[in-house]
Amino acid sequence: MAGKTENQQKVAKSGSRKRDIVRQTAYLPKAVHEQLRQLAFEERLKMHDYLIEGLDLVFAKRGLSSIQELMSTRMDK
Repeated sequence: MAGKTENQQKVAKSGSRKRDIVRQTAYLPKAVHEQLRQLAFEERLKMHDYLIEGLDLVFAKRGLSSIQELMSTRMDK
């Protein structure tokens, strides 16, 4: 990426990843949200990390591909 600043290079690299990401809203009861927020704070993670972990558990329980497998398949294309 000759001629581009470091910041422009970062934006260009992240732009291709963002096209493969879809935003999804989840409606949670306040108590659930608060517990998730507290857990994320205590373990120094993002609430998103727990949602992804939960989805992986749902997929595994049903014999489906893990998120990691789905992401590596996408990256191979």
